[in-house]
Amino acid sequence: MADKKRLNLEDKRNIRSLYQLLGNNAISFNSYEGYIVELQLISCNLSAYPSIVNNFTKLEILDLSRNEINYIPESIRRLKFLESFHLDKNLLETLPKYITEIPTLKKLNLANNNISLMPQSIKNLRNLVHLSLSYNKLDVLPKAITNLSSLEVLYIDNNGLISLPKNIGLLKNLRELSLSSNHLKSLPDSIGNLENLRFLSLVNNYLEKLPKSLGNLRSLRFLWLDKNKLRKLPESVLKISSLEKLQLRDNPLEYNPDFLKDKSFHIVF
Repeated sequence: MADKKRLNLEDKRNIRSLYQLLGNNAISFNSYEGYIVELQLISCNLSAYPSIVNNFTKLEILDLSRNEINYIPESIRRLKFLESFHLDKNLLETLPKYITEIPTLKKLNLANNNISLMPQSIKNLRNLVHLSLSYNKLDVLPKAITNLSSLEVLYIDNNGLISLPKNIGLLKNLRELSLSSNHLKSLPDSIGNLENLRFLSLVNNYLEKLPKSLGNLRSLRFLWLDKNKLRKLPESVLKISSLEKLQLRDNPLEYNPDFLKDKSFHIVF
Protein backbone atom coordinates (compact mmCIF):
# COMPACT_ATOMS: atom_id res chain seq x y z
CA MET A 1 0.00 0.00 0.00
CA ALA A 2 1.23 3.50 -0.81
CA ASP A 3 2.01 6.07 1.87
CA LYS A 4 -1.04 8.30 2.44
CA LYS A 5 1.22 11.12 3.65
CA ARG A 6 2.68 11.57 0.16
CA LEU A 7 -0.68 12.00 -1.57
CA ASN A 8 -1.91 15.32 -2.90
CA LEU A 9 -4.53 17.01 -0.75
CA GLU A 10 -7.56 16.00 -2.81
CA ASP A 11 -6.60 12.33 -3.17
CA LYS A 12 -5.77 12.21 0.53
CA ARG A 13 -9.22 13.55 1.37
CA ASN A 14 -10.92 11.08 -0.97
CA ILE A 15 -9.02 8.07 0.33
CA ARG A 16 -9.99 9.01 3.88
CA SER A 17 -13.62 9.04 2.77
CA LEU A 18 -13.19 5.56 1.32
CA TYR A 19 -11.69 4.32 4.57
CA GLN A 20 -14.68 5.67 6.44
CA LEU A 21 -17.00 3.94 4.01
CA LEU A 22 -15.27 0.59 3.72
CA GLY A 23 -12.71 0.25 6.49
CA ASN A 24 -8.91 0.06 6.29
CA ASN A 25 -8.65 -3.63 5.42
CA ALA A 26 -10.81 -3.38 2.30
CA ILE A 27 -8.71 -0.85 0.41
CA SER A 28 -5.42 -1.21 -1.44
CA PHE A 29 -3.85 1.48 -3.59
CA ASN A 30 -0.65 2.64 -5.24
CA SER A 31 0.37 6.16 -6.07
CA TYR A 32 2.76 7.97 -8.38
CA GLU A 33 3.97 11.51 -7.87
CA GLY A 34 1.30 12.13 -5.25
CA TYR A 35 -1.65 10.78 -7.24
CA ILE A 36 -3.42 7.47 -6.77
CA VAL A 37 -2.97 5.49 -10.00
CA GLU A 38 -4.13 2.05 -8.83
CA LEU A 39 -7.09 1.28 -6.60
CA GLN A 40 -8.36 -2.12 -5.46
CA LEU A 41 -11.72 -2.53 -3.77
CA ILE A 42 -11.98 -6.32 -3.94
CA SER A 43 -14.63 -8.21 -1.97
CA CYS A 44 -15.94 -5.08 -0.29
CA ASN A 45 -19.62 -6.10 -0.37
CA LEU A 46 -20.36 -3.16 -2.65
CA SER A 47 -23.94 -3.21 -3.92
CA ALA A 48 -23.37 -0.05 -5.97
CA TYR A 49 -20.48 1.61 -7.74
CA PRO A 50 -18.83 4.03 -5.26
CA SER A 51 -18.92 7.33 -7.16
CA ILE A 52 -16.15 8.75 -5.00
CA VAL A 53 -13.79 6.59 -7.06
CA ASN A 54 -14.26 8.99 -9.97
CA ASN A 55 -12.51 11.71 -7.95
CA PHE A 56 -9.20 9.89 -8.45
CA THR A 57 -8.75 11.44 -11.87
CA LYS A 58 -5.27 10.01 -12.51
CA LEU A 59 -6.41 6.44 -11.95
CA GLU A 60 -4.94 3.90 -14.39
CA ILE A 61 -5.94 0.59 -12.76
CA LEU A 62 -9.27 -0.03 -11.02
CA ASP A 63 -10.23 -3.39 -9.53
CA LEU A 64 -13.79 -3.84 -8.25
CA SER A 65 -13.84 -7.63 -8.44
CA ARG A 66 -16.00 -9.82 -6.20
CA ASN A 67 -18.71 -7.33 -5.34
CA GLU A 68 -22.42 -7.02 -6.18
CA ILE A 69 -22.33 -4.08 -8.57
CA ASN A 70 -25.01 -4.05 -11.27
CA TYR A 71 -24.66 -0.54 -12.66
CA ILE A 72 -21.88 1.83 -13.69
CA PRO A 73 -22.74 5.56 -13.68
CA GLU A 74 -22.02 8.08 -16.40
CA SER A 75 -19.53 9.83 -14.12
CA ILE A 76 -16.98 7.07 -14.75
CA ARG A 77 -16.04 9.00 -17.89
CA ARG A 78 -14.05 11.27 -15.59
CA LEU A 79 -11.38 8.53 -15.41
CA LYS A 80 -9.65 9.70 -18.56
CA PHE A 81 -6.44 7.75 -17.89
CA LEU A 82 -7.99 4.38 -17.00
CA GLU A 83 -6.20 1.50 -18.74
CA SER A 84 -7.19 -1.58 -16.75
CA PHE A 85 -10.67 -2.19 -15.33
CA HIS A 86 -11.62 -5.36 -13.42
CA LEU A 87 -15.31 -5.97 -12.82
CA ASP A 88 -15.31 -9.75 -12.68
CA LYS A 89 -17.65 -11.51 -10.27
CA ASN A 90 -20.31 -8.80 -10.02
CA LEU A 91 -23.95 -8.64 -11.13
CA LEU A 92 -23.77 -6.73 -14.41
CA GLU A 93 -26.30 -7.71 -17.08
CA THR A 94 -24.76 -5.74 -19.93
CA LEU A 95 -21.52 -3.98 -20.74
CA PRO A 96 -22.24 -0.51 -19.35
CA LYS A 97 -22.35 2.04 -22.17
CA TYR A 98 -20.22 4.57 -20.33
CA ILE A 99 -17.31 2.14 -20.10
CA THR A 100 -17.15 2.15 -23.90
CA GLU A 101 -16.54 5.89 -23.71
CA ILE A 102 -13.15 5.45 -22.04
CA PRO A 103 -10.83 5.21 -25.07
CA THR A 104 -7.71 4.64 -22.96
CA LEU A 105 -8.87 1.19 -21.80
CA LYS A 106 -6.47 -1.64 -22.66
CA LYS A 107 -7.72 -4.40 -20.37
CA LEU A 108 -11.33 -5.12 -19.42
CA ASN A 109 -12.36 -8.07 -17.27
CA LEU A 110 -16.12 -8.73 -17.13
CA ALA A 111 -15.99 -12.44 -16.38
CA ASN A 112 -18.49 -14.07 -14.02
CA ASN A 113 -21.35 -11.61 -14.35
CA ASN A 114 -24.85 -12.01 -15.82
CA ILE A 115 -24.12 -10.26 -19.11
CA SER A 116 -26.48 -11.26 -21.94
CA LEU A 117 -26.06 -8.20 -24.14
CA MET A 118 -23.06 -6.34 -25.55
CA PRO A 119 -23.68 -2.88 -27.04
CA GLN A 120 -22.48 -1.92 -30.51
CA SER A 121 -20.61 0.93 -28.82
CA ILE A 122 -17.92 -1.55 -27.83
CA LYS A 123 -16.32 -0.60 -31.15
CA ASN A 124 -15.15 2.62 -29.47
CA LEU A 125 -12.57 0.73 -27.39
CA ARG A 126 -9.95 0.93 -30.12
CA ASN A 127 -7.02 0.47 -27.72
CA LEU A 128 -8.40 -2.60 -25.97
CA VAL A 129 -5.84 -5.42 -25.88
CA HIS A 130 -7.39 -7.89 -23.43
CA LEU A 131 -11.11 -8.66 -23.06
CA SER A 132 -12.55 -11.35 -20.79
CA LEU A 133 -16.26 -12.22 -21.01
CA SER A 134 -16.15 -15.78 -19.69
CA TYR A 135 -18.92 -17.15 -17.48
CA ASN A 136 -21.70 -14.87 -18.68
CA LYS A 137 -24.94 -15.43 -20.62
CA LEU A 138 -24.04 -14.31 -24.14
CA ASP A 139 -25.54 -16.18 -27.08
CA VAL A 140 -24.31 -13.78 -29.77
CA LEU A 141 -21.60 -11.16 -30.10
CA PRO A 142 -22.15 -7.77 -31.72
CA LYS A 143 -20.62 -7.29 -35.15
CA ALA A 144 -18.89 -4.24 -33.72
CA ILE A 145 -16.53 -6.43 -31.71
CA THR A 146 -14.60 -7.02 -34.93
CA ASN A 147 -13.63 -3.32 -34.87
CA LEU A 148 -11.35 -3.90 -31.87
CA SER A 149 -8.25 -3.80 -34.03
CA SER A 150 -5.79 -3.78 -31.11
CA LEU A 151 -7.29 -6.85 -29.41
CA GLU A 152 -4.78 -9.61 -28.64
CA VAL A 153 -6.62 -11.74 -26.05
CA LEU A 154 -10.31 -12.66 -26.12
CA TYR A 155 -11.83 -15.07 -23.60
CA ILE A 156 -15.53 -15.98 -23.95
CA ASP A 157 -15.64 -19.39 -22.28
CA ASN A 158 -18.77 -20.77 -20.62
CA ASN A 159 -21.43 -18.69 -22.30
CA GLY A 160 -24.17 -19.77 -24.69
CA LEU A 161 -22.70 -18.63 -28.01
CA ILE A 162 -24.40 -20.20 -31.01
CA SER A 163 -22.31 -18.40 -33.62
CA LEU A 164 -19.42 -16.01 -34.17
CA PRO A 165 -19.46 -12.81 -36.22
CA LYS A 166 -18.79 -13.61 -39.88
CA ASN A 167 -15.96 -11.07 -39.92
CA ILE A 168 -14.15 -12.39 -36.84
CA GLY A 169 -11.09 -12.58 -39.06
CA LEU A 170 -10.76 -8.79 -38.93
CA LEU A 171 -9.16 -9.14 -35.48
CA LYS A 172 -5.73 -9.39 -37.09
CA ASN A 173 -3.76 -8.90 -33.86
CA LEU A 174 -5.55 -11.61 -31.92
CA ARG A 175 -3.11 -14.06 -30.29
CA GLU A 176 -5.39 -15.97 -27.92
CA LEU A 177 -9.02 -16.92 -28.55
CA SER A 178 -10.83 -19.12 -26.03
CA LEU A 179 -14.41 -20.21 -26.78
CA SER A 180 -14.75 -23.32 -24.63
CA SER A 181 -18.12 -24.51 -23.33
CA ASN A 182 -20.45 -22.72 -25.71
CA HIS A 183 -23.03 -23.97 -28.25
CA LEU A 184 -21.05 -23.49 -31.44
CA LYS A 185 -21.95 -25.82 -34.31
CA SER A 186 -19.80 -24.16 -36.96
CA LEU A 187 -17.11 -21.53 -37.47
CA PRO A 188 -16.97 -18.74 -40.06
CA ASP A 189 -14.42 -19.13 -42.84
CA SER A 190 -12.88 -15.79 -41.90
CA ILE A 191 -11.41 -17.35 -38.75
CA GLY A 192 -8.57 -18.44 -41.01
CA ASN A 193 -7.55 -14.79 -41.38
CA LEU A 194 -6.36 -14.55 -37.76
CA GLU A 195 -2.76 -14.65 -38.91
CA ASN A 196 -1.25 -13.95 -35.47
CA LEU A 197 -3.38 -16.45 -33.52
CA ARG A 198 -1.26 -18.76 -31.35
CA PHE A 199 -3.85 -20.36 -29.09
CA LEU A 200 -7.38 -21.46 -29.99
CA SER A 201 -9.68 -23.35 -27.63
CA LEU A 202 -13.00 -24.74 -28.85
CA VAL A 203 -13.41 -27.37 -26.14
CA ASN A 204 -16.90 -28.58 -25.29
CA ASN A 205 -18.94 -27.26 -28.20
CA TYR A 206 -21.04 -28.97 -30.89
CA LEU A 207 -18.69 -28.76 -33.85
CA GLU A 208 -19.14 -31.47 -36.47
CA LYS A 209 -16.66 -30.05 -38.93
CA LEU A 210 -14.07 -27.32 -39.23
CA PRO A 211 -13.51 -24.87 -42.10
CA LYS A 212 -10.53 -25.61 -44.34
CA SER A 213 -9.43 -22.03 -43.73
CA LEU A 214 -8.15 -23.03 -40.27
CA GLY A 215 -5.13 -24.33 -42.13
CA ASN A 216 -4.19 -20.71 -42.86
CA LEU A 217 -3.40 -20.04 -39.19
CA ARG A 218 0.35 -20.04 -39.73
CA SER A 219 1.16 -18.84 -36.21
CA LEU A 220 -1.07 -21.34 -34.39
CA ARG A 221 0.77 -23.39 -31.74
CA PHE A 222 -2.02 -24.83 -29.60
CA LEU A 223 -5.39 -26.07 -30.83
CA TRP A 224 -7.86 -27.52 -28.31
CA LEU A 225 -10.82 -29.38 -29.87
CA ASP A 226 -11.83 -31.79 -27.11
CA LYS A 227 -15.48 -32.70 -26.49
CA ASN A 228 -16.98 -31.91 -29.87
CA LYS A 229 -18.60 -34.06 -32.57
CA LEU A 230 -15.71 -34.14 -35.02
CA ARG A 231 -15.21 -37.20 -37.20
CA LYS A 232 -12.51 -35.75 -39.41
CA LEU A 233 -10.25 -32.73 -39.62
CA PRO A 234 -9.46 -30.78 -42.78
CA GLU A 235 -6.14 -31.94 -44.19
CA SER A 236 -5.05 -28.30 -44.10
CA VAL A 237 -5.24 -28.30 -40.29
CA LEU A 238 -2.95 -31.31 -40.04
CA LYS A 239 -0.38 -29.44 -42.13
CA ILE A 240 -0.06 -26.31 -39.98
CA SER A 241 3.71 -26.12 -39.61
CA SER A 242 3.68 -24.00 -36.44
CA LEU A 243 1.40 -26.38 -34.52
CA GLU A 244 2.89 -27.85 -31.33
CA LYS A 245 -0.07 -29.50 -29.65
CA LEU A 246 -3.48 -30.64 -30.86
CA GLN A 247 -6.11 -31.93 -28.40
CA LEU A 248 -8.89 -34.12 -29.77
CA ARG A 249 -10.20 -36.05 -26.78
CA ASP A 250 -13.86 -37.12 -26.72
CA ASN A 251 -14.59 -36.80 -30.43
CA PRO A 252 -16.00 -39.62 -32.62
CA LEU A 253 -12.90 -39.59 -34.84
CA GLU A 254 -12.68 -41.96 -37.78
CA TYR A 255 -8.88 -41.73 -37.98
CA ASN A 256 -6.53 -44.62 -37.45
CA PRO A 257 -4.56 -43.60 -34.31
CA ASP A 258 -1.28 -44.60 -35.99
CA PHE A 259 -1.96 -42.04 -38.73
CA LEU A 260 -2.21 -39.26 -36.18
CA LYS A 261 0.94 -40.35 -34.35
CA ASP A 262 3.02 -39.72 -37.47
CA LYS A 263 2.52 -35.95 -37.21
CA SER A 264 5.29 -33.56 -36.17
CA PHE A 265 3.21 -32.09 -33.35
CA HIS A 266 1.91 -33.68 -30.15
CA ILE A 267 -1.65 -35.00 -30.38
CA VAL A 268 -3.86 -35.88 -27.42
CA PHE A 269 -6.88 -38.02 -28.29
